Amino acid sequence: MLFVAPARAHPHSAGTSLIPPGWLRFSSTPENTSSRLPLYAQVEDVLVSRISSGALPAGTQLPSEEELVREFDVSRTTIRTTIQNLVRQGLV
Repeated sequence: MLFVAPARAHPHSAGTSLIPPGWLRFSSTPENTSSRLPLYAQVEDVLVSRISSGALPAGTQLPSEEELVREFDVSRTTIRTTIQNLVRQGLV
């Protein structure tokens, strides 16, 4: 089980999301293939935004890998890479 760590500044953002609110680019539909960010970075950005906004407050358990796979429609490997990055950054 992984839990959200106490608040810290995310090293890759200045408080702004790389993905516009309400527009998740996780499918391979033609309008979404223009994103230059790898899928793990897109998922990471969304999770960091949720942590920063308080939607996932410190001490909250992260959704399971399976739940994240279904939510973002990406592979388990993508989710694992995302989680590993969040752990390295001390966010979970």
